[in-house]
Amino acid sequence: MIGGLLVPYVVRRPGAALLGELVAAFVSMAIGTQWGIWTMASGLVQGVGAELVFGVARWRDFRGLEFSVKRPGLFGKSIAVPVWRAGSGAYLYGAAALAGLFSILLDTFLYTYYLTYTWGSILLAGILCVVGSVVLGGGLSQLLGEALAKTGVLSGLAISRGKVKRI
Repeated sequence: MIGGLLVPYVVRRPGAALLGELVAAFVSMAIGTQWGIWTMASGLVQGVGAELVFGVARWRDFRGLEFSVKRPGLFGKSIAVPVWRAGSGAYLYGAAALAGLFSILLDTFLYTYYLTYTWGSILLAGILCVVGSVVLGGGLSQLLGEALAKTGVLSGLAISRGKVKRI
């Protein structure tokens, strides 16, 4: 999932989420996963899910959560806490959520989970998949993108031109 979130977070171009996710899926398939060619189907639906959300933002507003020092932590030391500001992070984390939802929907019907599990179990799996996608996919993509931008290797791209709030 990170391929479909990190690539558009850095380059901000139409199709970046789909291409990033398909490349990641191809690499996973090429090294020999148990799912074989179906890994590409998973990459396709995750990429399309992310691309839909980024398209709403017209591939421009990719700010993630903004971190600021707000309150003292243990032993009086200040800690950085995530602050969700209006409009901030909605697209990056929304793309992660929709990609996760599309992924669990594909798995439910492709692997016929509906024949094996109750709909309550599938719903719980869907919720966990979406939450995990937001936390791991969205969060890690933001952190990796910011870390790469700070090194200067992305100096020619939008992420390094001051359009992203630094952590």
